[in-house]
Amino acid sequence: LEMFLKNADKRIAEREIELQVLIKERDRVMEEMDKLVRLHMENQIPKDGFSRYYNPLDEQNKQISAEIPLVQSDIDFLKIEHLNSDLLLSEAQNLFDRWPFFDTEEKRQIVEQITERITLSKDEINIKFTYTPLHYNPPISKDEINIKFTKTPPQYNPPQNGHTTSGIHTGDQHKAGWILNRKFCP
Repeated sequence: LEMFLKNADKRIAEREIELQVLIKERDRVMEEMDKLVRLHMENQIPKDGFSRYYNPLDEQNKQISAEIPLVQSDIDFLKIEHLNSDLLLSEAQNLFDRWPFFDTEEKRQIVEQITERITLSKDEINIKFTYTPLHYNPPISKDEINIKFTKTPPQYNPPQNGHTTSGIHTGDQHKAGWILNRKFCP
């Protein structure tokens, strides 16, 4: 989660720099346009030549002006998501502190709510979460993490008849290992 927060801060800073560059470029283009208008009004640029210089600048100004609110809204969205991440971090710490006091059923319900899929194989566990913030770039794919064991994990015996002792319904067996779907048995 700390890595996520650092990435969020970095992404916000990058977009803010991009916004400042766009604003400076828009100001530069508008100064050029004003200069051309002054020269035209002083009859230093003929009427037929004026549009040849002015129109490309006007088009560039329109494009930049359209991009600025998009970048600003992205920055605002990232900042709101970052604030939500602070709350998420607090809630995650609270959950971590309380986890030992939950019974098995409560733990199962929490895992069911936050995961879409858990894939187990001989030397790794892949967890696909139901939600990951948009600008988080995990190592595997969106919403999925990969845990590799440095030593052999505890012995894992594939479930018999599609059930595990924890009540989790298993999906199909794949090359990567057994997939535990978000389908739980009654």
